Amino acid sequence: MRICIVGAGVTGKTTLAMVLAEHYQAEWLPDYLQEYWLDKMERGEEDAWTSEEFFHIAQEQARREDEATGPILICDGNPFSTCIWHEHHLGVRYAPLEALAASRHYDLYILTDVLNDEVCRETHTRFLEELTASRKLFIAVRGSEGERVRQAIEAVDREVKGYP
Repeated sequence: MRICIVGAGVTGKTTLAMVLAEHYQAEWLPDYLQEYWLDKMERGEEDAWTSEEFFHIAQEQARREDEATGPILICDGNPFSTCIWHEHHLGVRYAPLEALAASRHYDLYILTDVLNDEVCRETHTRFLEELTASRKLFIAVRGSEGERVRQAIEAVDREVKGYP
């Protein structure tokens, strides 16, 4: 079973992923995009991106997911979210990246809402549009951290059978 947390930057995705992993005693997979971006920052290259980098990020995230061994995997980002970030940073879509994302399956997506930041709101809207258009099973969580955790647990318990 794979559950993926997605959303704009600084919306509590990682915190939610860690809390859910603890709650379900599940394996948690950090977002490789974040790791890669931090490395770019250290080199002073955080504003220069290529499609090939995003494709590499998605491939590495998928590889790490495939190596996971537990019955439940909580993913903090995935190849689908990498597609959204590619579009955000480069302004275009990238077919090889989208094909990779389309080949992956997740039982539930959890989309974290934003507060007031307009840039984050635009990214959130793209996540919402793409999740809806692709007919992925998802829930959008809002409110305080505690409210988001409660909404996420209720969704997992309701939508993903066999894991109360």
